[in-house]
Amino acid sequence: MAKRQQQPIISSLLILGVAALMVAVNLASDLNSPTLFLLKAVSQPITAALLIALAAYTAYARMKLVTLTAVLAALINAPFLLPNFSLSTASSSHESNAKLIVATFSTLSRTKNLDDIIGLVKSRNPDLLCLQELSQVDRQILYKRLAGHYAHRLENNNNQLTLSHFPLTLDDDVGHYLVGTLRHPKWGEIEVINVHMPRPYLNIGLSKSWQKLLRHLDSQSTTLLCGDLNITPNNSLYDSLRYRYNLNDSLSSGYGFTYPNAERRSAIFGPLIRIDYIFTRGMNANKTQTLNVSNLSDHRAVITQLSPDKP
Repeated sequence: MAKRQQQPIISSLLILGVAALMVAVNLASDLNSPTLFLLKAVSQPITAALLIALAAYTAYARMKLVTLTAVLAALINAPFLLPNFSLSTASSSHESNAKLIVATFSTLSRTKNLDDIIGLVKSRNPDLLCLQELSQVDRQILYKRLAGHYAHRLENNNNQLTLSHFPLTLDDDVGHYLVGTLRHPKWGEIEVINVHMPRPYLNIGLSKSWQKLLRHLDSQSTTLLCGDLNITPNNSLYDSLRYRYNLNDSLSSGYGFTYPNAERRSAIFGPLIRIDYIFTRGMNANKTQTLNVSNLSDHRAVITQLSPDKP
């Protein structure tokens, strides 16, 4: 009888121990630890899902102490998931200004989902569209089918393509990111960086591509960084982008997870992590959404509406 009474206490202590460990993992800097970086990327959504499932089961089984502990543990870890959501519906204070609609989508176009990409263009009509994983063969077909829609484009050999309604000139092509200058008729020059970054670590330390991108971001120009960064909001590089390089995450409202989409087996649980972003500097984002553009891609698209930082 005593053992049965002790079991809920032991279970509760184990749950709190796991919650405390997850907090410690998330507070630790992962900039010099590839293992910790990957652990932080996937641990929070999985842990949260397990805690919620445990709370539901123990509530059904009328294990009150374990249920309360599981709920408490989930609440303790909730702050680390909050960057993936925003319940704010507030719009920019410059609502009357013209908007710049921006979308980014990692297309996985070897599955021939050009119809879906064209559907995104026709339904949402983004002024600026950053595409990744778009083969050179497919982009030639896309140009023909979108003839007259986008007057300006930039591309590279790393399967990235930037399409724009406004003048766009090439500044740099580093392979994993493509840099251009967009000339907006009212806002002036905006630096546009279309990225498909590798995982940040090669053995020990940041990869050269990431080091070069961070050096590039040291400037204080009006900047739009969009694409697949292969990092999550739980990682230290995300904090660096926001607080060291003064970039704003465009997720102003809604649900932010972007990977994996239906193409991956793990998508049976739905998207679990967020690795696709639109970051801005010198602009405000409104009405950001993630979209299931195509089940043939393993990513969801991100689309937002931008207004200038100053009226």
